[in-house]
Amino acid sequence: MTIDKNRGREETRTVLVFECPESLRSQWAGLQCFVQVHRSVRHSDQLTEETAYFISSLPATTPAAVFGAGIRGHWRIENTLHYVKDVTMKEDASKTRTKNAPQNISLMKNLALNLLRQAGYTNIAQAIRLVANDIPKIWEMVSA
Repeated sequence: MTIDKNRGREETRTVLVFECPESLRSQWAGLQCFVQVHRSVRHSDQLTEETAYFISSLPATTPAAVFGAGIRGHWRIENTLHYVKDVTMKEDASKTRTKNAPQNISLMKNLALNLLRQAGYTNIAQAIRLVANDIPKIWEMVSA
């Protein structure tokens, strides 16, 4: 079990690992175990709970902390890259769907994100507002 306190909320995660039945192993190559992650988040007087399940090819003897760290690491990527692209840069709302345009626009958004992060910005929405239409500042970031 891990407990994190951040931004006025307390998050408790409990990770359990279960060996997968032999009948399922024979039907799914490499399947070794199931992982259950129970999360409860207390923010002020509000409590939110959720349980997620995962499958793994690692043996059930693998410590639950290893699974917990891997799952947490995956969500860190989701929150730092995909969330910013989906919400701040409105990638999911894009109407661009033909030929290479979606990949090209995604590449440009990744480039912009990397430049802003390299320049030390942590709040990407705020950074976009600060550098928008400031060509000298953008050139300064590109040439750094």
